[in-house]
Amino acid sequence: MKAPESHIEAQKQLSTIQQEIVEKLAYFGLFKHPLRASEVQNALNNYYNYEHINLALEKLQQLGLCYQYDGHFSVHDDVENRLKKRQNNEKNAALFFAKLPFFVRLMSAFPYVRGIAISGSLSKGVIHADGDIDYFIITTNKRLWLARMLLIIFKKLFLLNSHRYFCVNYFVSEKHLEIPDKNLFTATEISTLIPVYGHDVVRKFKSANAWVSNYYGHFEHPITIDSTSTKKYSLKSVIEFLLNNPLGNWLDKLFMYITIWRWDVKFKHFNRSKFNLALRSTRNVSKHHPQDFQTQVLTRVEESKRAIYAKLNAPK
Repeated sequence: MKAPESHIEAQKQLSTIQQEIVEKLAYFGLFKHPLRASEVQNALNNYYNYEHINLALEKLQQLGLCYQYDGHFSVHDDVENRLKKRQNNEKNAALFFAKLPFFVRLMSAFPYVRGIAISGSLSKGVIHADGDIDYFIITTNKRLWLARMLLIIFKKLFLLNSHRYFCVNYFVSEKHLEIPDKNLFTATEISTLIPVYGHDVVRKFKSANAWVSNYYGHFEHPITIDSTSTKKYSLKSVIEFLLNNPLGNWLDKLFMYITIWRWDVKFKHFNRSKFNLALRSTRNVSKHHPQDFQTQVLTRVEESKRAIYAKLNAPK
């Protein structure tokens, strides 16, 4: 029990701004993503002016809790190597962003899709060369599973099930926008979402999750993309007209039950708690994160913070 108490006592030696900086640098440090001072300022829970940010970073460096290279900061001492990786991943991201408009136009043409945002690593402006584009999709109420099934069928038939530019792993409906997982991981993902279609709908989603301001009090995304699709698709309207009836309700429920049954079989080794978190499946939500990245990240952030604060109690 001494380790957690020691960690808490060490943390109290730092000011609020210093604690916030440590947490965010520890978080982004997991992804080998050192931050500029302006990015640190943008990512904190509370607002601090630039002078206070620089003073806090300087003090953390003096304490040996963070390191700097070429204007970028990290809680890891290999900042130079991490910065090179970030810069390479930024170059990769530029290539992915160039492909983005085609796939967004394609997705926006599908029935019941009302909003699309980029999530995952690309929403932070970086991506590995072998990465994929993660999409967060908002659908019409009671048609989430129908929209999802149509997108999945298209991906399997015409994209040979490739996830590279078409990874659709999180859906919510317009009537159920609030995310129940209120933690640093989810707050980061919501704050960094990049709307690419149905901007008003995505804004409503962010408004419904105002709790993220407890983690990112004044975050402004440095990347903005104009709507890549404002065109109205006749076929989309026709299909929606034909399925806005009891048949559409029946199909939506059918696709939900089929998917849950498949996941129950495939992930039978998951306990119910893990299944409900990583593979949340209700009429208004479809989340397919079988690796449960959220739990892994949150655990590793806490471990990283403990290691950082342990330095304060280490013999000089």
